[in-house]
Amino acid sequence: MRYCPNQACERKIRYADSDGLYCGECGTELTPLIRCLCGAQTFNPKLLTAYCSGCGVKLTAEYLGRCMAAQLKGMVGEIAEKKSVDTE
Repeated sequence: MRYCPNQACERKIRYADSDGLYCGECGTELTPLIRCLCGAQTFNPKLLTAYCSGCGVKLTAEYLGRCMAAQLKGMVGEIAEKKSVDTE
């Protein structure tokens, strides 16, 4: 699931639309939800809870930054792995 990061947009949570890239309400590019390091829960920063229900950690800006970094690292690793398989 993705969310619209536009603070002025009325839509808080949205599933990806038909092309999966843009908010149907305001046209802003959609952003993937942030996945907790424990993997039990994903978060929309616009509707953030205080704690992760999976591991109980307090959701601070620093912690969410670590979650986002791990998520991006995993995505880059998957892309690199796919690219190396495609070129073999």
